[in-house]
Amino acid sequence: MAFRVVVGLWLVACAMLASLPAAAAYIKDGRLRALATTGSARSESFTDIPTMAEAGLSDQVSYFMQGILLPAGTSRVLVDQWYRELQRVMALADVRQRVLSLGLEPVVNTPDEFAAQIRIEVSRWSKVISQARIVLSE
Repeated sequence: MAFRVVVGLWLVACAMLASLPAAAAYIKDGRLRALATTGSARSESFTDIPTMAEAGLSDQVSYFMQGILLPAGTSRVLVDQWYRELQRVMALADVRQRVLSLGLEPVVNTPDEFAAQIRIEVSRWSKVISQARIVLSE
């Protein structure tokens, strides 16, 4: 049995992991059956799919994150302006519904919260890469 790992959602083809946004359309039309999501809570878009913890694998929590990053040294005024505008747009009902329909959970963190989350993820995955002795090859 072959496995393909792309953090996000555990699906059965033979068996594979894929991000929820990539698999959402296939789940909705019944071409794939999702066994569990890797978040700490059920997906707002797919409330019938249990989490990995609910499926018995409590140490399997991963998130598919996307965000907007600005160049280092960008003024705090401009960073805060971007944040306020993102907050405003993501609060629009039609935008929120579209994002949810793609299998994404809309979250607008403060710039400091997002920076902290990035640091946590870099630390976490650096350990995994080091322990697994994964090296970049050309």
